[in-house]
Amino acid sequence: MSSHSQTKTPPVIYFLAFLVVAATWWFWQNSRNAPGEQHKRWEEETLSQSEISEHLANHDMGEICHALVQLKTRLVLFPEKDLPWKLEQSPSVLALKDHENPKVRSYVAYCLAYWPGEAQEEVKALMELLDDDVPLVSLNAAIALAARKNSAGADRLAQAISDTKGEQVAMRRSLLADFYKVAQEKHLTFIENERDRAKLDHDEERLRYCQEAIDRLHEARISTADSPNPKSDK
Repeated sequence: MSSHSQTKTPPVIYFLAFLVVAATWWFWQNSRNAPGEQHKRWEEETLSQSEISEHLANHDMGEICHALVQLKTRLVLFPEKDLPWKLEQSPSVLALKDHENPKVRSYVAYCLAYWPGEAQEEVKALMELLDDDVPLVSLNAAIALAARKNSAGADRLAQAISDTKGEQVAMRRSLLADFYKVAQEKHLTFIENERDRAKLDHDEERLRYCQEAIDRLHEARISTADSPNPKSDK
C-alpha cells in the first residue's frame, strides 16, 4: 500500500457532521419562530404598502401578524406620512378583531393603539377586545386604550399589575408605565400601595409613576371641590 494513500473518513464522521448541521438548522428555525424573535423579525423584514394590504387579506396567521406589525411601525414612526393609504387599511384591520387566532387579535389591538385621529370605530373595536376571553388579548386592548389616553382599560391594567409575581419587576414597571396616566380616583388606594411597594424595592421609576398618578388625582379632587356648583341658588 502506498504511503501516500489517503485514509478513508469513517461514515460515522459524516453522520455526526450531518447531525450538527441539522441541529443548527433546527435551533435557527425555532429561534426565528420564538415569540420574541418572531416579533423582531416582523419588525425588521420590511413590507411594501401593497404587500401589507395583501397580507392583511391573507389566511396565513404569520403573514397577517407581519403586516400588522409593519403597519403599526409606520403609524408610530411616520404618523403623517401616507395617511390616506393607512386609513384605507382600517376595514381590513377591523375585520381581524374577530379572527379565531388570539395572536392576531392581540396584534390588532397593538396596531389600533396608534391609529390616527379620533378613530371612533377603532376605539370601539378596542372596547370589544377588552372583553376578550383570552387574557393576553384583553390586556393588549387595555394597553392600547391607555396609549390613546382612554381610561376604559384601567381596571384591566390594575388587575394585571396585581397578578404579577414578586420577581416580575420589569413587567410590573412596564404595566405601571401604561396604567399611571389613566388611573382614576377609585384606584388611589391601589396606587398608594404600589408606591409603598416601589419604595421597599428601591425602584425609582415605579415610584415616580405612582407619585405622578397620586398628584394628578389629588389635583383633580381639589379642582372638583373648588368648582362652583352649577345649580345656583335663587
